[in-house]
Amino acid sequence: MKKIDWTNHIIEFITVVIGIGLAFALNNWNENKKEIKQADLFLQSIEEEIKINWQEIEEKLAYHQQLMENLEKKPAETILIIKPSRIEDHAWEIANNNIFKQHTEFHLYKKLSKIYSIQEVLERHNSHAGQMMAQLSVNGPFMMIPLYNDDFSEEDEIAFRSLSRQSWIPIFEDMVFYESELIKLYEEVLEKM
Repeated sequence: MKKIDWTNHIIEFITVVIGIGLAFALNNWNENKKEIKQADLFLQSIEEEIKINWQEIEEKLAYHQQLMENLEKKPAETILIIKPSRIEDHAWEIANNNIFKQHTEFHLYKKLSKIYSIQEVLERHNSHAGQMMAQLSVNGPFMMIPLYNDDFSEEDEIAFRSLSRQSWIPIFEDMVFYESELIKLYEEVLEKM
């Protein structure tokens, strides 16, 4: 009977186990490297999207601030036209997955989530603002303006101004608030990217 060389078998077994372990580790390292690259691409897309949204929000913010100022100073002469922001969120929708969450710094991911949450609130507000404005135009201050009549007294102007503060101005105050918050958050996030 031939003697079994246990030492050689143990060495071969250990070599195979180490080889398999190294193969798994190398494969995990390679997958992790691919995921990091994919997360970086997601982040670049989000950065571009935020820059586009920032420009859009800045334009609308200036318009809405001017509109509120006009409503405060000369409400009866102010033409109310809502110009909602066209905010992009496609990059966020694509990137908001486990790979992106795992490979993005936690505080940056949290800020990005906040940005897109506020953008969603602003979009909902903008979509309802037109309906609110239409209802307020029927039931609100414009009903006070005598059509085809120049007898709009100072008391009428005061009452009109008061009603516009109660009805239209809050709509634009909300828009300006959300738009201002987004500008601040865009700036903070772009500094970290």
